[in-house]
Amino acid sequence: MATKILERCLALDPSISSDGTLSGIKGHNVGLRPGRRGGPRLERQEVPISSKAGSLNPIFFGESEGAKGKGSVVHAYGLAGAGYQTSWGVEKELGQLVDDHFAVQAKAKL
Repeated sequence: MATKILERCLALDPSISSDGTLSGIKGHNVGLRPGRRGGPRLERQEVPISSKAGSLNPIFFGESEGAKGKGSVVHAYGLAGAGYQTSWGVEKELGQLVDDHFAVQAKAKL
């Protein structure tokens, strides 16, 4: 399977090989997932919501004259190769973060 993929890649871009053949390709890796220094990030972050478009769009982050309030972003990344294996635990923890957020919001409206 890897050989077939490499052949198609080589046909599209011969520069991936030092001599234009499969033997000129030094190696390949499969299934790499990005990790994060310090481990995975699983947390909720409060961010200011700008009056521009009233959204959490990163372009509009930051304190501004027209700031409307705060919103929440839930982060879940950097699990590296263990993403599939840890997905149930991550889902449970993230679900708790979201539940906690809405519990605080509900109390604030009382």
